[in-house]
Amino acid sequence: MGGSAPTIIKIRQLFPGLNGNNRRIAEQLLSSPELLMSKKVSDIADACSCDPAQVIRFCKNLGFKGFSELKNRVARELIPLPLEKEEKRNKSDAFDQFRSDYCRSVAGAVSDTLMNLDKASVLRAVKKIHDVERIVICGAGASNLTAQDLHTKLLRMGFNSSCFADQEMQKINCALLGKSDLLIVFSFSGNTDSVIQCMKTAKANGAAVLLVANCPVSKAAELADLKLNTAAEEEKIRLGAMISRLTQLAVIDLLVSNLALKYPDEVNPCIFKTFHAIS
Repeated sequence: MGGSAPTIIKIRQLFPGLNGNNRRIAEQLLSSPELLMSKKVSDIADACSCDPAQVIRFCKNLGFKGFSELKNRVARELIPLPLEKEEKRNKSDAFDQFRSDYCRSVAGAVSDTLMNLDKASVLRAVKKIHDVERIVICGAGASNLTAQDLHTKLLRMGFNSSCFADQEMQKINCALLGKSDLLIVFSFSGNTDSVIQCMKTAKANGAAVLLVANCPVSKAAELADLKLNTAAEEEKIRLGAMISRLTQLAVIDLLVSNLALKYPDEVNPCIFKTFHAIS
């Protein structure tokens, strides 16, 4: 499939922050969305060993009146998509199957991310990046690789940007931010301790914080002034870091493209200068 139902994406993003019965209910809804239409609230409750009322409360917390409304919404969202059954794998087609699965995962995650980003939030982020005096970008692990990518692009566009892989340098950088500055944070979970410390330091100094994360409910999300959510599904350990990084890169390209479109007189001369400097 090229993409997922927005309701399923929302549940997937909330999943890391769920526990107990709520987590089991979410697992049931995510396991086979295309089969959800044939199920009753009692089926979900029985599978989760909980009361049907808890399933209904879960649906209400997502913004629906009950299970039936959630089920109907998912049905409408899935109608344009073909319902596929996975073919049985064997050793001879393992490579082809892996390649096909990977292509589908990448295309779906990037499509879900870009199509579900709120336009107003993106434009607010673009304006904030343009208006501030100084930008610090940070992330831990694989997220620092995408932080470095945005840093390079912003430098080439003429923005005062800095980014370090070392966590101590990140903290030092954040300690020097002020009210006219911006911290941009990349984090898949939104709960990485080093990233949270950087955000707290920046906010204590009056700086604004833009968060790019996969989980809209997290410690980092509570601290952020601006949020852009990715929609990567990290089910496979080998592929997870790559898929989440690609969705973050998609957000970066959307940001820098809009910066170039909105402020061409400022950005384009810097791009040409840096191009000639390294060519």
